[in-house]
Amino acid sequence: MELWETKVKTQARKDFPFKRTVIAPIGDVQLGNFGCAEDEFRKWIKRCISLDAWFVGMGDYIDLASPSERIRLVSSAKYDSTVEAFEETAQRHTERFLNLLKGTEGRWIGMLEGHHYTHFLDGTTTDTMICRALNTQFLGDCAMIRCVMNTTPNSPIDRTRAVTFWLHHGEGSGETIGSPVNKMTRVALGFDADVFMMAHYHRKGVFDLAPELSMATKPPYRLVARERKAILTGAWLRGYVEGSKQAGGSRAGGTYVEQKMLTPLPIGAPLVYLEPYEESRRSGNGRRGILVRGDA
Repeated sequence: MELWETKVKTQARKDFPFKRTVIAPIGDVQLGNFGCAEDEFRKWIKRCISLDAWFVGMGDYIDLASPSERIRLVSSAKYDSTVEAFEETAQRHTERFLNLLKGTEGRWIGMLEGHHYTHFLDGTTTDTMICRALNTQFLGDCAMIRCVMNTTPNSPIDRTRAVTFWLHHGEGSGETIGSPVNKMTRVALGFDADVFMMAHYHRKGVFDLAPELSMATKPPYRLVARERKAILTGAWLRGYVEGSKQAGGSRAGGTYVEQKMLTPLPIGAPLVYLEPYEESRRSGNGRRGILVRGDA
């Protein structure tokens, strides 16, 4: 499990006393699959850039080799030319994905590994190649990241104005919205984090977890609630596509969503807004921190 702390710059906002930061999760793009909504994803990236957002990768950036396929590829006997051809395809998909992300360089918090990626003979993967090209931290399977925000330029680190993210690509299955939310609710019992983010289920949503209640440190005493969020980071893969083909386009055939009779889901991703606040200190219970809200 990776642990990481990053200092993020903030933006001015007219209707809030301090400044806010926009976090944009990117996952389950699965570029290379004929169901990938590439045009819509490109437009969303442009919107995020216009918001001066910070990005976090949630896995499954290209659609080449699932875990079971990688096992079969490794165990099967292959000529060097076959391996080279497969790596060339992976390289093309990776370069296409990076082309979609032009303009986001230097705005990444980190990137998780997903289920769909390819190993290269030198030990790297398509995921680590993407991280290296974007000059960001590779986060592996699971990570906790603390985002420390500044309210004034060049101010020192103030961890009372910080948000801790728990990140995982996701695992398991379930067709209802409750499946991933229930999983994150259980995980939240064991981790001290403000935001729990997960991909994999191709669901998009922002949910309130049970708040953590504590006692104020100074009289007059009162209960202080720490709000927490569970966020499903969406996907960019259409499950049902008219005229879809298999076998190199030689015969009709659908995506795995169509083949397995799964529910069609909307494409897109949420945005997360981190907004600093400071309450009045006249009562002795003034607090400072970050308000987290999501736009699903």
